Amino acid sequence: MIETEDITELRKLLFLSNLKNKKLEEEKNEIVGEKNKIVEEKNKIEQEKNKVVEEKKQMEIKFDKIEKIRTENKISLSVILDGLPEFTFMKFNRSETAAKTGTTKPHTSKHTKINEKKTFEITPVNIKKLKLDMERINLKFSTFLDNTIDFPNRQIDYSSENSIQNFVMKYITDIFEILEINDKVKYYDTTSIITAINKEEIKKLNYPDVTILRTKRNKPIMAIEIKMPHIDIHGKNILDDENVVGQIYDYMLGVRSFYNQENVYGILTSLDKWKILSLPKEKEINLEERIVYESKIFDFSDPDLAKVLMTIINNSLNSIYHEVKIFDEKRNYIEYSSKGCRWKRMNKKKLNVLEDKINLDIYKNCKKITYTIYKFFQTGRTNQTSLIINNCGSIGVLKQFFGIQYDDKKKKTEEFKTFEFEASMWKKIYNIDADIKLINNKPTFITPLIFTLEQKFDKDIGIYKVFFRTDLMKIFTYEGAIAGELLISLRSIQSKIKRYSQDANIKKCAKYAIKNLAKKNYVHNDLKWEHIGLYPILVNGIIDKFEPILIDLESLEEKEKKEAKKDMKKQLKIMSDNCIFINNDDNL
Repeated sequence: MIETEDITELRKLLFLSNLKNKKLEEEKNEIVGEKNKIVEEKNKIEQEKNKVVEEKKQMEIKFDKIEKIRTENKISLSVILDGLPEFTFMKFNRSETAAKTGTTKPHTSKHTKINEKKTFEITPVNIKKLKLDMERINLKFSTFLDNTIDFPNRQIDYSSENSIQNFVMKYITDIFEILEINDKVKYYDTTSIITAINKEEIKKLNYPDVTILRTKRNKPIMAIEIKMPHIDIHGKNILDDENVVGQIYDYMLGVRSFYNQENVYGILTSLDKWKILSLPKEKEINLEERIVYESKIFDFSDPDLAKVLMTIINNSLNSIYHEVKIFDEKRNYIEYSSKGCRWKRMNKKKLNVLEDKINLDIYKNCKKITYTIYKFFQTGRTNQTSLIINNCGSIGVLKQFFGIQYDDKKKKTEEFKTFEFEASMWKKIYNIDADIKLINNKPTFITPLIFTLEQKFDKDIGIYKVFFRTDLMKIFTYEGAIAGELLISLRSIQSKIKRYSQDANIKKCAKYAIKNLAKKNYVHNDLKWEHIGLYPILVNGIIDKFEPILIDLESLEEKEKKEAKKDMKKQLKIMSDNCIFINNDDNL
């Protein structure tokens, strides 16, 4: 009985102990909870403090920017977006009478005029839908409204078309800045991508009439043609001149031809006035009628101008690009003959004939010869090199001289002598008949297509890759364009080129080309990888073998064989530093 009471008492004490322990545990948890709550409150206060400090810091930065705008007399980018006030345009370095009447006529154009202009409406972009960073825009300086513009007096002084071009580029740069696409877009001289159809444009290479806007990935966006403000005696604005419109039409057509951009737009401006152009859809293009769509002329002070430009820029950036085929009945081609050039299209029957005849024998006999341009490789100060196929299906390279041939004393200019020297070297060094003839009414010589070396920097491994450019579709297509499928008739040629390049030792090829040139007692003063290539030797029109040669022969200079070889091998060693050599360009 006693044991039972003792056990009961013990159980009671154990229960009370457990109860007490539980209560203590609860009190402990409450204390820990309160402690955590205090820590959270402390962290929250710290975060609020940091937030206040950061807001204060940002406010100080903002005040600094506002003060900088005020003290440096800078003007906010928002002024461009809101619409500019009306400016007076004053041309200096001319008579007072000319300044009042606007009789100083700017350079127009020798391009074929537009025969039909159709109107189209442009809806200014909805700024709210763009969701622009207005705080950034308010605090960003305008590039256009810098100290060269007399903003307080609302006056723009200019001396030439060049200064107008500079103003326009700054204004367009402001539009890009508002849209936050300055890091995605760049300017390109048209002569480096498409063509300069007349020599007057070549003379103006530093300040071309037409500039192509392109993405960083080399896709063209649109063409911009810039003229000096001018109204003729009949009250006609320079932007309405059919030849001026014809000039930008040619460049817009070139973008369609070489890149196959679906929606091609152009901006025609004299800064005081602006006009938007649009190329017709493919089925509406008529190369004889030369039809283009155009907007009304916008004043520079039009509050909708910036918004209209944003609409066109966004439309261009979002335009679809289709693949570019070598032979396409929907494609517009530039054709050279002995007397001039023209745009043309080729029907399926003509294209089939060319495809059947396609070959590398550019010196093959051909009647009533014409040359179709497929790509403009490069443009120098006085010449231009193009990839061509003639009307007998022969592929080659055409080099034209656009400079001045004779000076005032009827003597050949140094530039023309250099051009003649280069043509003569093809015969002297390689026995290739690159005789000068008139094509497009300009001195021209033609050479075979040489498959040159190229180098590209590999950022991942920090080294240059050197390879033979052998992919025919890449050769025929501009960087940034979508290459179509290789013609069936070119596949056997492609196969031979790739097989040879895969087996070729690049340095041995370079040494072979150097040795052969030195044998002729000449040194190449501009030796680089892209001036070394494979020349396809033909037997009865079929590739028999490839011979490594040097090109860009205008850079040759007579020199004793031993010294010439020594100099070029020294340059080859320098070129080979930080390089690896690969077989072909399949994956580049």
